[in-house]
Amino acid sequence: MIKHIVILNLKEENKIKNSKIIKKKLEALKNTIPEILMISVNFSIKNVYTNSDLILECEFKNMDDLEKYQSNFEHLEVVNFIKNVVTQRFCIEYEF
Repeated sequence: MIKHIVILNLKEENKIKNSKIIKKKLEALKNTIPEILMISVNFSIKNVYTNSDLILECEFKNMDDLEKYQSNFEHLEVVNFIKNVVTQRFCIEYEF
């Protein structure tokens, strides 16, 4: 199994609105991309220890399924939106 985690920092302009849009669009992919076993998007609670705005967590059977997800047209449309509203992106994948 593969865990795919992406952490985002968003531009200040429309941050709350864009966070909600990202969550809705990413979580909707579960209905159209069969390789996604689990997907969850959550916002930071903004305390003194927080330095990121949003986290995406996904699970896949294997790296092939992750690559299918990453190259899927609908996923790429969401990525294009995200690219316009983020300042930083961090990503990690690991086996579990």
